[in-house]
Order: sequence, then C-alpha cells, then structure tokens
Amino acid sequence: MPEMNQAQVGADTPDELEREQMLHDARRLEAEAAAESDPDEREHILRTVRALRRDARG
Repeated sequence: MPEMNQAQVGADTPDELEREQMLHDARRLEAEAAAESDPDEREHILRTVRALRRDARG
C-alpha cells in the first residue's frame, strides 16, 4: 500500500487530491521562503505560493 501524505488524507476525487496537493506545496514553499535570506528569491517563492493558492481555488 503506498504511503499517503497529509494532502491525500480525505481527498475523495482526483480534483480534490490535486487541490490538496497544491495547498500542501504552498505551505511547504512558505516555510522555504521564510528561511530564504535573498529577498529576490523570497519574493519569487512567495509569487509561486500565491499562484498555487489561486490555482487551488479554481
């Protein structure tokens, strides 16, 4: 049985699974941005986070 990550728990359809995975990725990237010392790279990561959340909303 494949290991399930936090995003997969409770997802009923492939679309819900994809949405949950995008939100999971956004949270992971937010933590990465917080640790990033280069302001330009941090802003690039945060733009990616915003795009993932926008895509997850549909």
